Amino acid sequence: MPISNAEAGGPELDLERLAGGATGLTPTQGAYMAEAAAVCLSRKHPPPVTELRVRGDLVGAHALRFRTLTTNAQAAWGDLDDAVESGACGVAIVLLLARDKSSTVLRSSKGGGFDFWVGPGPDFQDAARLEVSGILSGPARVEGRVQEKVKQIRRDVSSAAPRWVAVVEFSEPGAKVVRA
Repeated sequence: MPISNAEAGGPELDLERLAGGATGLTPTQGAYMAEAAAVCLSRKHPPPVTELRVRGDLVGAHALRFRTLTTNAQAAWGDLDDAVESGACGVAIVLLLARDKSSTVLRSSKGGGFDFWVGPGPDFQDAARLEVSGILSGPARVEGRVQEKVKQIRRDVSSAAPRWVAVVEFSEPGAKVVRA
């Protein structure tokens, strides 16, 4: 059953929340993700706010707040693939944390089939798994990427804990979040 915008934690998502480090990320990790998302978003959307349309098992339209970048910050992200990957993680994390204000995130190790543990912490063994992917431009590619990531995260059979897949597309911007 889809979760409404109100149940997802309200209409505004602020990427700068990540820079506070309160989510289980360090302030440096969070600021990196927030800046990466701002790089991707600012290619087609003026800061500081744009609308993020979310569909799938989380649904709604959220105001997405992101920082205005300096020329130096924009130039520092010459590899847009890195910006898309890190920025998508930031957007997915603020979206899920808005849904459950008591959650924290922890980066998983490589090879597990997912990117983050999402749970109450500090014991993440029964926490939800989150796999994230980003697309700079190409809304038509979202469905295929979701299916690819669902297959990937289902390979983890170590627990019956919830599994989430979030694919963030920056040009519209939008996100599809499904429970896998």
